[in-house]
Amino acid sequence: MDDDDPLLLHGVGTKFTEQIKPRARVALSSAVGSYSAEVLEVLSDTQLKVKKEFGTDSGKGTTKFREKVVDAKKSGKPGLTYKVVPHIDQAAMFGAVYNNLKNGGCIGIFPEGSCV
Repeated sequence: MDDDDPLLLHGVGTKFTEQIKPRARVALSSAVGSYSAEVLEVLSDTQLKVKKEFGTDSGKGTTKFREKVVDAKKSGKPGLTYKVVPHIDQAAMFGAVYNNLKNGGCIGIFPEGSCV
């Protein structure tokens, strides 16, 4: 995370232009609080902008994030690990459901889980 801008993330050895698209989410490990942030813009292979700070609207995850980066660097790591959660546009699916219901059709919903 940039020292001056908490919305600017810096990667080390990353290829953000190939790995991440806008609207995807960058998810941090549970060691940092399992925070995630939506990607607003991919600036380069090593820089991207997120829409909001990690955590809630108050950015409460930012402080923890910065502390964990310092700890990682002290232990010889260049930063924190992350995962990319791709954005899935559900607009076509919701449009098809709406049109089907509007035309008198029906839909089936199958909740996941187990019955006891």
